Amino acid sequence: MVGGESKADGVEINYLFPMPFFLRATLGGYNKIGEGNERLDDTKSRAWSRFTYLGRLQTYFDVSDNHSIELGSSLAYTPSVRVAGDPSGGDRTLAGIDLTYRYQPLDSTTYQGLTIGSELFTNSERVIRPNDLIKREQSFGGYSYAELKLNKSWSTGFLFDYAPSIESPGKRR
Repeated sequence: MVGGESKADGVEINYLFPMPFFLRATLGGYNKIGEGNERLDDTKSRAWSRFTYLGRLQTYFDVSDNHSIELGSSLAYTPSVRVAGDPSGGDRTLAGIDLTYRYQPLDSTTYQGLTIGSELFTNSERVIRPNDLIKREQSFGGYSYAELKLNKSWSTGFLFDYAPSIESPGKRR
């Protein structure tokens, strides 16, 4: 849905709230998000309304000495996305919520542990369909993973990823 997650050109600021528990906020403005995102050309200038803006809240807490949980929520918003054949464009919203559980035994000296995580997300934007029909499409996706750390050098796990295509709703990855 994003076009790769390993690249985001822009500015980001983080704030750690002075609270008795961990709570961090992230705000950012980006030229584009996604390594493979070819919708925009980095070499051409454009209006601020075509940038993507991100807000994220994340918290972390220890359940016990060996168990911890992270919970986060993100919202990426692009005020104006140009759709071929539609000069008015439209906005794009990508929202998600994630949860991660970690078991890290403190008495283990061999880097053992278990991590389980999931994220659910939704994307909403205007797209052009056959016969030049322009409509708002909303799609849902997510992933879950688990990693078992066996020792300092070895771990094993799985990843299940479900990412529908916003351009072709029938296609799934």
